[in-house]
Amino acid sequence: MPGIEAVSPAPDAVLTSELDKFEVRIADAPAGTDAMSGIDPDAIALLVDGQDLTAQAAYSEETKLLTLPASLISSGYHEVVVTAKDKAGNPARLSYAFTEDAGERLVMSAPAEAVSNELYEVTVSLAGDRTSQSSKISLQYDPGTLAVERIVSKNGTTATGTSDADGVLQFDVNGIQASGELATVQFRVSPDAVLGRGESFKLVKMRAGTLASDAATRSSLAQPIRYTIAFPYLLAVEGVGLNSTSTFKVTSRDGAPFAGADIYLRGVLEQMAVVKLSAQASVYEDDDTSEPVVATLPAGTRLYGTPEADDGWFEVMLPDGATTGYVEETSVDAASIVPLNLSLGQTDEKGELKTNLTTLALGTYKAQAVVGSKNSAAMSFEVVEPYGNRNPEYVQTYVTKDLSSQLSVGWTTSPMAATNYIQYAKAADWAKGASGPDASKVTTVEAESATQVLSELENGPKGEIRFNTALIGGLSESTAYKYRVGSEGAWSDWYDYATADAKTSTPVSFVFVTDSHVKADNGKETYQSLIRNALDTYPDTQFLMHGGDAVDVGGAFAEWKRLWEAASSYATFLPTAATLGNHDVKAEGKEVFVKGASLPDNGPDAYKEYAYSYDVDDAHFVVLNSEGTKAQMALQAEWLRKDLDGNDKKWTIAMFHRPVYHTEAGRGGSRRGR
Repeated sequence: MPGIEAVSPAPDAVLTSELDKFEVRIADAPAGTDAMSGIDPDAIALLVDGQDLTAQAAYSEETKLLTLPASLISSGYHEVVVTAKDKAGNPARLSYAFTEDAGERLVMSAPAEAVSNELYEVTVSLAGDRTSQSSKISLQYDPGTLAVERIVSKNGTTATGTSDADGVLQFDVNGIQASGELATVQFRVSPDAVLGRGESFKLVKMRAGTLASDAATRSSLAQPIRYTIAFPYLLAVEGVGLNSTSTFKVTSRDGAPFAGADIYLRGVLEQMAVVKLSAQASVYEDDDTSEPVVATLPAGTRLYGTPEADDGWFEVMLPDGATTGYVEETSVDAASIVPLNLSLGQTDEKGELKTNLTTLALGTYKAQAVVGSKNSAAMSFEVVEPYGNRNPEYVQTYVTKDLSSQLSVGWTTSPMAATNYIQYAKAADWAKGASGPDASKVTTVEAESATQVLSELENGPKGEIRFNTALIGGLSESTAYKYRVGSEGAWSDWYDYATADAKTSTPVSFVFVTDSHVKADNGKETYQSLIRNALDTYPDTQFLMHGGDAVDVGGAFAEWKRLWEAASSYATFLPTAATLGNHDVKAEGKEVFVKGASLPDNGPDAYKEYAYSYDVDDAHFVVLNSEGTKAQMALQAEWLRKDLDGNDKKWTIAMFHRPVYHTEAGRGGSRRGR
């Protein structure tokens, strides 16, 4: 089999002086049991910048080198294609590029990002000592992304040209008087511009270029421009559980919330409307009452359907997103029909728009933020099944920066339970035999919350859960409290909690556990037995530290629920400090960790709650994340130095998942933690 290798210049080389030799090695190589037949010199072909230079090249069977006189290669960017066959007819092909960054040549420059619906400027310049008076240039671009608005002459030149529907711009530059900018092509970026599937960038490519002087005309190509698509606004959505309220969030490119952006649906929903049933109605398979009934729905049900009735029928989509049917026009409240081809509304001062129009059926849909003639990318979002219940589940307490005056609680609810609270009171205000405390002594605080989409089982269908967290401060030390979480009509039980004392003389007592992997057989029971024995043996335990790998697959919600069930015997009264393990971070595991737990937020900027510290009596605890990137490790190291500089405690204890030095084969380099 023939093999082809670029020798000089190497692929992607940038030469700072004139090319002194052009060599490509073409040699036969054994392939399996086939004998080598040798290279067929007559089957070698060489293209440079699309020009066939085979006749000017020479191949030596002795050195196996294909050579070309360097004088035939001008300054600038070059694309090379070499093809060859062995004498048995087996083909080979090599394509590569290099740049001779010396001498008089054309170059192009442009921003790395083309912003939707804005101008994108590509400037063509002359580099090196000028000898040319004019230039002819042909550019290839994606006409679905860019449209030529005009060509701007620079430095006294005259630039004129034409473009076609295939994305080819040809223009002449005359009157070149000096090196430097010759002309700038101003493209208008399409508002629908997007990178295609598998694309990481787009190109503006110089297909042809010449430089002409009184003495000669020669070819010169500039290196292609690579660019990505950017947008003046960014759109995100939270709340995609079926029948939940969605919050669309718009920010400018610098991350600031943007008020006044219109939110539009795109694609399939843009052609539909929200219709509301005015009475109980049958949904028929077709527009005839003799057809089979696919569903019977109560009055008040909202569905996606056609904006108008057709011959007395609305076609509708059922909540499963897969079944369509027909309801009679008389069953629809005509006054409440909401066409979805109009703006859903504008974002407020927080850059947010809340709506209940976008989650009426399972499926993948698109939305876009629009501000005048500018817009965000058309964002896809998937409406999924909601997880959880209105009633709080999996109530957990967490360590705080000061356990003598703070209480941190987290719990889950259905995405539809949008507003949750924590209520608390001193246990002393709870009358003996009463079912609750004196109402006047109860404090109510609204919780923070965030939704998360993840699979119930690894790689399975996704659903959405709401994580709620609350941090209460200003508590009295060494004091018993009662608390509950939830909302009106959906409260949890009242739980007991006691703050620590603030005396540095008090012995610190905690339980350390790691790698619980509760997915394993009897994992839940084993974990509960382990913790029960620890607390029975050490009844003065103040908190628990978990060293990571709490679950086996971080992206499987069922495993997190199993962990929380296993922790239910202590989690409501014994706070936990936790760090991430390599199993926990799989898929959406990191988001579950950050959104579901309410840990101290005193860690490194942009990395809070992954790393943090807290004090208990005369001990300082530091929790680090061993699952970060090198950059994140550097952030942690810088933060750790500052944290320890301010530490005046007698004892300092650090927790992280991976050991600094590995002794087990297959665990990677031993210098990971340095």
